[in-house]
Amino acid sequence: MKDTHSHLIASGTAGRRVHDLYEKLVPIRVIDTHEHLWDESWRLDHPGDWTTLFYHYGITALKMAGLSDHDADLLFAADTPHRQKWTLFSPYFEKAKNTAYLKAPVLAIHDIYGIEQINQDTMQDLTGCMQKMIKPGFYRSVLREKAGIDYCMVNCFDSDAAGNRLPARLSGDTDLLRPDLHGDLFIYPAQRALIMRETGLDCSSLSSWIQAIDLYFEKNIKQCCSIKIALAYLGRLNFTPDVPFRTAERCYADLITGAARHYEDARPLVDYLFHYVVKKAIACQIPLKFHTGLYSGANSLNWSAIRHNLEDLAELAIRYHDCSFIAMHLAYPYQHELILAIRQITNFYADMSWSWIVDPFAASGFLKSALTAAPVSKIMGFGGDYAFPENTYGHLQLTRQFMAGALAELVEAGYFSLQDAVQAAQYVLHDSAQAVYRRQPEPVK
Repeated sequence: MKDTHSHLIASGTAGRRVHDLYEKLVPIRVIDTHEHLWDESWRLDHPGDWTTLFYHYGITALKMAGLSDHDADLLFAADTPHRQKWTLFSPYFEKAKNTAYLKAPVLAIHDIYGIEQINQDTMQDLTGCMQKMIKPGFYRSVLREKAGIDYCMVNCFDSDAAGNRLPARLSGDTDLLRPDLHGDLFIYPAQRALIMRETGLDCSSLSSWIQAIDLYFEKNIKQCCSIKIALAYLGRLNFTPDVPFRTAERCYADLITGAARHYEDARPLVDYLFHYVVKKAIACQIPLKFHTGLYSGANSLNWSAIRHNLEDLAELAIRYHDCSFIAMHLAYPYQHELILAIRQITNFYADMSWSWIVDPFAASGFLKSALTAAPVSKIMGFGGDYAFPENTYGHLQLTRQFMAGALAELVEAGYFSLQDAVQAAQYVLHDSAQAVYRRQPEPVK
């Protein structure tokens, strides 16, 4: 795998140390713990144009710089002419290109498509390059060969024709894109049609819904890496234990009749089913990973919920000591509290997915502190959190740069030898995830 970014590292003694560490990080094979990647078959049918690579997370940076929702819709519409797209894009790109959200696609465009500058002409060329290069084998070429990723754990965005989200994508290249189970669909059953269809149950009562959970898990859980729970987007993670079945049953009836219209209206049911799913996870020996911290998207911020994510999860982890609890995205901006949690609770882990493009210096600071306070096996260092493989590639390049800088500071301080630093990187990029996700998913038949 070619080193393409060592020239971006500062010169001088400190710069040489960072460069030396970067060079040693590049060959380390990566287990990518979190993606939303479409399957390659979908991408072959939807290669997109140049704006595709600036959409996932890039749209947030552009909106933070002032791009309106109306103009964003025009920018990413397939039928908007190229010249108009560039006119919409360029002023906000200039204001926001300093952000890691936009650095990642720029790195990918440079390395994968060979384009040095972002301008009107080169972006038109990029669309042509994408049309030529996105052929069968593109994902493996970008992710395995160029990026050095062994496999990605994927929480898919796929849905059926009626818009019901799939709990897991159990088709396509499941050796490279290994499925996670989207646990929200079982815990907050506002969407039931797809699971009813797959299990053959009408799910008219809570008892039949629990039976559907059992049947779905029995059939599919062995093909999954973990259970992903993103309910932090809807409220706190303080799921009350020991909710009486009859209370949950009444709430389920209200949900399916429409009497319970909102998430908080259904909380007794959610609490009951959450603890049921945790017990299923323990029985299946599969980890639970939770969205924590920052919400995705522009103008979406719920301090009252996210400030309690780690407190709530820590109590759950202590209660269920036989289950691995993984806090994703560093619980940013509460990454220092996450260090406390992973050093104090045996079955609590930190996942750094998304964080290197959210705030790379915060991620670097977390890594430096965590490596002096908690076992290295408690830290999983990379998940691209993207829908398109080019962006995952760019995110990983940023990760290696900033990770090398963080490790170099520990070497400079005399805390690590160079060998210690490389060994830590091996854990953070690969071995910790391999240990936590110790039960390899069975191949999809």
